[in-house]
Amino acid sequence: MNMSADESKTALIVIGNSITEGRLQMVLRKRGWTSEVVKDGDKAVDDFVALRPDLVFIAVDIPTLDGHVAALEMRESDPKARIVFVSSRGRIDLGCHLSSQVNRPPSPRQQKRSRKDVG
Repeated sequence: MNMSADESKTALIVIGNSITEGRLQMVLRKRGWTSEVVKDGDKAVDDFVALRPDLVFIAVDIPTLDGHVAALEMRESDPKARIVFVSSRGRIDLGCHLSSQVNRPPSPRQQKRSRKDVG
């Protein structure tokens, strides 16, 4: 996963919600990343092995292969894989046993406050 300055980083997006996928693609594109959107778990694992993305955004409730199982298979292929589980607020109970969770992205005001606390 080491890249030269000429190569952009790649993210694999496996969420199944076109609005969330589009928003993630927009944010990643602004930061110089390329992204690949996949609609189901089986294809996500295959694409992960082929692409070796730097980051994976995955939902738990995706078709053909559960997001947890897909993530485990990705980790089997690359133990250092960086995987972010994505869930709507209404489905947050699906991720309650994950190692950590972010309920929502911080607002610009919260980010500014955090920078003041750190710096």
